Amino acid sequence: MSHYTLYKVNMKKNNVAIITIFDIDNYGNRLQNYAVQEILKKRGLYPITIKSEYFKNNFKYILWPMYKFLQIKYDIVFKKNLRRKRFIKFNRENISCSRIYYNSKYCPKFNYDYYVCGSDQIWNPYMNKMKNLDLLSYYDKEKCIALSASFGVSELKYNEKNILKENIDKFKCVSVREKSGVEIIRGVSKKNVELLLDPTMILSVKEWKKIEKKFENLPDKYIATYFLSEPTKEIRKNIIELSEKYKCEIVNIMDKNDIFYTAGPSEFLYIIRNSTFVFTDSFHATTFSILFNIPFFVVHRDYAKINLNNRILTILEKFKLQERFIKNFDLNMCHCDFTNANNILEDERKKFNIFLDKCFEVNNEK
Repeated sequence: MSHYTLYKVNMKKNNVAIITIFDIDNYGNRLQNYAVQEILKKRGLYPITIKSEYFKNNFKYILWPMYKFLQIKYDIVFKKNLRRKRFIKFNRENISCSRIYYNSKYCPKFNYDYYVCGSDQIWNPYMNKMKNLDLLSYYDKEKCIALSASFGVSELKYNEKNILKENIDKFKCVSVREKSGVEIIRGVSKKNVELLLDPTMILSVKEWKKIEKKFENLPDKYIATYFLSEPTKEIRKNIIELSEKYKCEIVNIMDKNDIFYTAGPSEFLYIIRNSTFVFTDSFHATTFSILFNIPFFVVHRDYAKINLNNRILTILEKFKLQERFIKNFDLNMCHCDFTNANNILEDERKKFNIFLDKCFEVNNEK
């Protein structure tokens, strides 16, 4: 079903506006968006994702849709960008979204029964977030819900704390996905805030397999690597050592010169689920490795002054898998027992659903 058809369906009662980051080139972002949508749909709601960007002036806002259209067409036609094409196809096939982009600087006069912000780093000030639309500034407080929202950083500046303080109390229900997020909110408000899983882990493996797509030319045995920052020479050496010991090839999803870089979100799911090992510094590659029970190794990611490791450390601690965050690689760490993690996952899913019960009056979950 196309997103245009879903847009019309969403005009029924119990419609929900999802406010999140709409990043056409980011696996975790697209998959968390899909997860939130499906979670809400299972509860008898009709969700639609509001495409938004931050525009400092109206002139750029007016030109933005044409710019995005031309950029995408250029990438696909002239650069033969199959990766971009697969992302667009994923959105069209799986995400119900608005037809235009809205300026997150404002709160458009929508009329939805609920407004859900999250998941992903919807409140990360370094990504031009925490704007009026991101914080649902002008909507009815009984309709506003923060679902596993993320700041993406461990602390806020003084002015950012003031902005949060002005807005957070009006939310009906608030949940975040990192411990640091809980501490940030408690530092400016007495509002009750819950620590929940990322929505990608609420859907079952069976549900994810429904939208995954097989990637051709994959080796029989391989190590999937997905790094958002350049790995050190030591880490690259570790990966080679592991591949030689287990006779695995290396599939680098982020190497632009490799065919695997063309994977879309559906292909990404397939690559992770069928890998022998995963090496990553990505939050969502970590969540899917845990969900699919794939032995994985997480390495430190350092982006200037911004600490982006907190969210990964939170989830590793949650599932008692802290040893997967490697400092000194050891080939004896290849085995990973997920028995305890799977039991924790079931408990965390129950906690997530209890939170949703508080948020929505309708509850038609099957």
